[in-house]
Amino acid sequence: MRWKDCEAVVPQRDVATFREAWTSPERAEGNSVSWKHAVGFILCALSACAAVAQEEGFVSLMTVKTGDTWTENGKPLNGWVKYGGEATFEAKDGEIIGRRGPGGNTFLCTEKNYADFILRFEFKYDIGCNSGMQFRSNVNAKGTVFGYQCEIDDGVMTGLTGLIYDESRRNRWLRQPTGETKRRITEATKKDDWNEMAVQCVGPSLKTWLNGVLIDSLIDTETREGFFGLQVHGGPQGQLRFRNIRVKELPPATLSIGTGRADITPPKRVPLLGQFDLRMSKGVETPLTANAVALESAGGNGQRDATVFVSVDVCLITDDLLDAVRKKVAERDASIATDKLVLNSTHTHTAPTLTLDNPKLPVADDIMDYPDVIDFTAGRIADAVAEAWKSRKPGKMAFGLDFGVVGWNRRATYANGSSRMYGNTNQEDFRGLEAMEDYDIGSIFFLDENDKMLAVILNVACPSQVVEMRSHINADYWHPVRETLKKRFGDDLTVLGWCSVAGDIAPRPIYRKAAVDRMNALRKLDEMQEIARKIDRAVADTWEAVQATATDGMPLEHRAETLQLPMRKVTEQEYQTAKVEYGKAQAAVKANPNKAPAEVDWMSGGWHGSVIKRYEAQQADPDTRCPATIHVVRLGPVAIFTNPFEMFTDYGAQMKARSPALQTFLIQLTDRSTLGSYLATERAVRGGHYSAVIQSVSVGPDGGQVLVNETLRLAGELFPQ
Repeated sequence: MRWKDCEAVVPQRDVATFREAWTSPERAEGNSVSWKHAVGFILCALSACAAVAQEEGFVSLMTVKTGDTWTENGKPLNGWVKYGGEATFEAKDGEIIGRRGPGGNTFLCTEKNYADFILRFEFKYDIGCNSGMQFRSNVNAKGTVFGYQCEIDDGVMTGLTGLIYDESRRNRWLRQPTGETKRRITEATKKDDWNEMAVQCVGPSLKTWLNGVLIDSLIDTETREGFFGLQVHGGPQGQLRFRNIRVKELPPATLSIGTGRADITPPKRVPLLGQFDLRMSKGVETPLTANAVALESAGGNGQRDATVFVSVDVCLITDDLLDAVRKKVAERDASIATDKLVLNSTHTHTAPTLTLDNPKLPVADDIMDYPDVIDFTAGRIADAVAEAWKSRKPGKMAFGLDFGVVGWNRRATYANGSSRMYGNTNQEDFRGLEAMEDYDIGSIFFLDENDKMLAVILNVACPSQVVEMRSHINADYWHPVRETLKKRFGDDLTVLGWCSVAGDIAPRPIYRKAAVDRMNALRKLDEMQEIARKIDRAVADTWEAVQATATDGMPLEHRAETLQLPMRKVTEQEYQTAKVEYGKAQAAVKANPNKAPAEVDWMSGGWHGSVIKRYEAQQADPDTRCPATIHVVRLGPVAIFTNPFEMFTDYGAQMKARSPALQTFLIQLTDRSTLGSYLATERAVRGGHYSAVIQSVSVGPDGGQVLVNETLRLAGELFPQ
C-alpha cells in the first residue's frame, strides 16, 4: 500500500493536520494537541489503508486534492474534466462536492475510458437533487455526454437509485422499475447518510448494487467502453458529495464457441422407434446426424460456465443412450463436464430404437441388435461433442424471433366434451381444436470473431413426424432444413433443431388439408420441403434484422436440477381395464408366438403392462414420484428451458409468458425421455384419447404445473428481477 493510496481515503483536513504536527518542534515531547491529532491520523490512515487493501485490485480515482475546482468545460484537471451545464464541482477533504448551477445537466468525467470493471463509490446529499454516475459514457462534438447512468435519487422520485438509465441517447430506463423494485431500493437507501454504490460491467452484462443489495441486472450491447462521470442534474438548487471512488478493471469477457457434427446413420438394418409395431428399416432415405454446439463463458469477474447442446436425429434420448454418451464423452475428453451436456431428440419416428428392453430381433448379418445400435450411436454423438469442445474459440452471438406455421394442433374436440388425436373434423359434433398453436420460430446465430457463421439453433414448436409411418431411415423435415440453410450460410454450417413444447402438435393440419396440399403441389414441394421453405424464410428475415447486434462476451450460466414430480394416479377402473387388455395380449402371444414379437409383445408390455406396474407401485407407496431433469440456461438476455416430456403447448405458453428473459427458447424431449412421456393438460385429460390417457402419461397436470413453476424459479435466480 502506497502513502498516496492512504491519502486518497483519508480526509484532506487530517492530512494537513498531520503534516503540521510532524514538522512541529513539539513533536518530540509527545504532549501537544497537534501531535495527538497526528497520532489519531496515523491510526485512521492505517485503518483506511487496511480497508483499501482488502479490495484487491481496486485503484482509487480520487486523484484530486483540496481546492481543485472545475468551472471550464473540456479543461482537464487531475484526471477529471467537466462537460455540460454550469454546475460546479469542488474537491475538499477527500470528497468531490457537486453544486447545482444554471443550464442543463453537468458532468465531471474521468479522462480515462474503462471497458469491463467493478466501480465502487459513496454518495451523500446535502441538498436534494437528482444525480447519477455515468459509466461507459462518451461525449459528442457538441459537448453532450451520453451513455449509461446509474441513477442516484434523493427521494423526490422515490425508489429509483441504482436503476440504469440511458442518458441523452435512448432517454429511458433500460429496465422499467416495478413496485417491488422501488420497495427494495427504498428499504436499501440510508436517508441522510452515506450510501455505497457498486457498478459491474462484464461484456454486455450490466449490474448495480446499493448498499450491497442487487438493484439492476440486464444485458445491453449499445456501448462496451467509456468514461465515468458524476452528474449534477439541471435545476434551481441541490448539492451532493462523492467519496471513495475506486475501480477494478477486469479482463475482457469471452464467449467461446465450438461446433461438431457426426453422421449417426446405422450401417445395417435396425429396429425403428415411434410406432407400436416392430419395424425393421428397409433402407436409408436421408442421413441421421448429431449436431453439437459447445459454449464456454469466461467473465472478467472470474465466473466461468459451460454447456454443450447436442441435437440428435432420434425419437427419444433414452436412459441407455444418455448413459452411454456420457461414458464415451468422458473417455474422449475428461475436461468436458458431462452433467452440462444437453441432448435433445428431434423426435423423428424413422430412426433406431435406443433401449435395451425390447422385443427380440431376427438374427441376421445385416441387422444390428439393440446393444450394438446404442454403442454405435453413442460413440458418434461423443465424437461430435468432443469435436465441438476442442474447436471452441471466442466468438459472437445474435438471436431473434420470427413466425411461421410449421405445426398444427392435432387434437379435435367434440360436443360431448371428448377429444381425439387426429380426430375427424368433418362431422356435426366437431367443436374445434383443443388448444393453441405456437408459430414462433426462434433463432440463435453463432459467429466467429471474423463474423463467419458457425451455427444456427432453431426453435420450432413441431416434432419431426412428416414421414413417421415409413420404414426407411429418415431425419424427417430437419434434413431439408439443414440443406437449405447451408445453401444460405455455407456448407460448414452446423444446424441444431430444438423442438419446442409441442406434445399436442403435428406437422400436418387436421382440417383444410386439401387446400394445403394444393399449395404444396403448385409450389412443386413435398411437405418436408414446404416446412424447410417456411423455416428458411423466417431465419433469413430474422438474420437480416439482428445481424448488426451480434455481440461477443455474452455471459453464460447453466443450472440443472432433477425434480421429483407427482405421478398421475392410476384409478381402479384404469387398472382393471389394463389387466383385461394385457390378458388378451398374452393370450394372443400364446396363440401365435411367431407373430408376437412384432405386433403383440410391444403393446402388451409397454402399453398396458406399465399401467399395471404403476398401480401396484402406488398401492405400496401412494406418493410415488417421477424423476425429471430440467436444464435452465442463461445466455445473455436469452433463457433456455428444457424438459424430458412431450409437453402440451399450454405449458409452453405459461413459461414463455412468465419468463424473466428477453426471449425464451423451450426444448422438449431432452434427458432420459421414455415412451409414455406425454405431459397433458387438465383439459386434455378430461377429453381423453391417445396422448392424454393413463397409458400415455406418467405425470399428470399437477406435475406439469410443478415443472413450470420450478423452471421459472431457477430462471428467476439466473435473471434477477
